Amino acid sequence: MVDYTFELISAPLFGDVQILDTNDELVLECATITGENKIIYSPNSAGDDFLEIEYCTDAGSCEIIKLDFNNVAMSTDDCLCVEDCVYSGDVNNDGKVDVQDAVALGLSLGETGPSRDDLDGFVPQSGDSWVYTQDINGLDLGFADANGDGLVAASDLEEVDSYYGGVHNLLPQISYEIIESPIVLEPHQTEVDSGELLVIDILLGSETLPVFDVSGLSFSYTINGDLIDSSSVQLTFLENSWLSYGAPAFEYVNQPIGGRIEAGFSRVSAKGASGGGPIATLEFIVEDDIIGFKLEELLFKMNMSTSEGIIVSEEGRQFSLPRFDTSVDLNLASNTLHPDSYVSILPNPASDFVYITSDKFEIDRVEMYTIDGIKVLDNRYNNEFSLAVELDQLLPGTYILVVSSNDKVSREKLIKI
Repeated sequence: MVDYTFELISAPLFGDVQILDTNDELVLECATITGENKIIYSPNSAGDDFLEIEYCTDAGSCEIIKLDFNNVAMSTDDCLCVEDCVYSGDVNNDGKVDVQDAVALGLSLGETGPSRDDLDGFVPQSGDSWVYTQDINGLDLGFADANGDGLVAASDLEEVDSYYGGVHNLLPQISYEIIESPIVLEPHQTEVDSGELLVIDILLGSETLPVFDVSGLSFSYTINGDLIDSSSVQLTFLENSWLSYGAPAFEYVNQPIGGRIEAGFSRVSAKGASGGGPIATLEFIVEDDIIGFKLEELLFKMNMSTSEGIIVSEEGRQFSLPRFDTSVDLNLASNTLHPDSYVSILPNPASDFVYITSDKFEIDRVEMYTIDGIKVLDNRYNNEFSLAVELDQLLPGTYILVVSSNDKVSREKLIKI
């Protein structure tokens, strides 16, 4: 029984959309598509396009979904696949290419089956059934053959990399049974200076709370991307950990955006591992010039977390892991810039307004950041010597006020009460 509906809110510019109802069908040259609530987008030209769909449940909850398309002109006269299609990189066929596809790929390494004519691009492809299925999800093993050469191998990971983040279907997020063993972060330091290397141990389970029967694992690590040098990030799974013991390891790490690292691990052709303790290390260099300012005797709180953790058992069952949060103090005192202020800020602490004045320079910009580096205000001015800044939209706490005048910058700590 269908418990949701779709409605077209904004039509595409370069194509047509049809939403199939219960008894509807769409007859194409190569196939006939049927099925309730299927969204069919038919482009009429190459290039970028978008549409907006309103998704509503029977309970009355609705959400607007924007779909972006990159229409590619095909050089083949053959019919494209429209049902049960393979998309290169989407090993688990959940509609998107992400780290879980790397885990599923690792658990199917070495399998063979009929090859297919691999098409360039993230496009639907037809292929013969491999008869056998993936243990993790029951899908035909042909989905794991990302490059279509008839062999599931490490080379298929290139397709996951190439199309990482690609989406081809709207599917609901699956909820799994939760195991109360988060992926824990243990930084080697509780305080770090800007420009220094921060090393973090990543743990799963412990002696008192072990994790059982792990064949695959995926998770994400998140930190404010402005605080780290993204090019220095290295996440390495330990070769001698309880997770990798007695089995060849298949590992994958991707940094889709600065400050977010997604990692996957598979035990290839081996039984699930049980245990607890360190499984990986993460290291990166803290940015030397964070958001353009450094303040004397100031500690930024570098908040970080692990989330979206999923364990795959030997039998292919999947379990979710709870989120874990921690922080490290970032000491900016050793790298102070522009310690001499040229502005007056009153009152401080302040509640509704703060008044900023300068006797020497004309103020053209005022920015405000939270203590962990998130910008919450950015106002431009026409060379003022005195101005008022409203604070009523800000939560009480400690902020960094950055006042600019051409090449002059003053940074002050402000308390909002």
